[in-house]
Amino acid sequence: MDSQGKESLHDHNETSEQSGDQLDSEGENEIQEEETLELELQTGVDNPLPLAVQSQNAKVFSGDTPAIGMVFDSENQAYDYYNAYGRFLGFSIRKSKMVIRKDKTVTRRVFCCSKEGFRCKHPRGDPMRPRPVTRTGCKARLGIQLQNDAKYSINEFVEEHNHVLAPPSEAHMLRSQRKSQDPQTGSIESILSLIREEAGESPNANPGDCSNYVQRWCYETLKRAEEDKKRIRELSAELHRERRQCAAYREKLHMVLKDMEDHTLHLSKQVESVVDNMKDVESRRTKRKT
Repeated sequence: MDSQGKESLHDHNETSEQSGDQLDSEGENEIQEEETLELELQTGVDNPLPLAVQSQNAKVFSGDTPAIGMVFDSENQAYDYYNAYGRFLGFSIRKSKMVIRKDKTVTRRVFCCSKEGFRCKHPRGDPMRPRPVTRTGCKARLGIQLQNDAKYSINEFVEEHNHVLAPPSEAHMLRSQRKSQDPQTGSIESILSLIREEAGESPNANPGDCSNYVQRWCYETLKRAEEDKKRIRELSAELHRERRQCAAYREKLHMVLKDMEDHTLHLSKQVESVVDNMKDVESRRTKRKT
């Protein structure tokens, strides 16, 4: 049996070493439930399904439900299609079981719901603050297999979920839906071009000088940050002095107002005393006349 005919079955943990996309990062303590993927390993490429010949390539998800025999140009295209289908319904997906040849060609792959399997119990018992349940043993999945024309077709599809699906307003927050839709967004070249532009260099400069541009940009950014911190400290100290000065002025103003109030009260008492004396004098004069 040559290298084209020999195939080996790997579980999800082994395939995670092949690609970072195949690693389920929901938690180090989460262990997927071991399942047996009943696949017949045959010599050479498996025979295509009859419906695969009649179907057309499903490059973009357009609201249709996956069907047995749907054809894709690559494994990544099938993943993107099922991921778009998951966003449309409101669930997250991840890569699961696979069959791979010795030449690293993936002949069969299973994409499953992110809630597939159950969380393994902690060896030391139940934790004091358990994390929310993220695995419900969901059986929803989509399986693909390699055809003679180097394309992949759907050979397994389970639609039903055993959990509540996310509403459309929250579907973009699911784990597999957080990937950028534009592959050019945030690319290294665009970032370096922006750094060159901010550093005052030509965007079409020699790529070998990128390190110098990055170092210069980082130095200037750190320098501006230090200057900003120094200015903030100076403004904070000045604000503290102004507040202390305002507090002193406020205390003096309260003292002046209190003195004015006391003086006003003293004057009012003196005026009342004078008025009383005047009344006594007038009353005495009136008695003498009579």
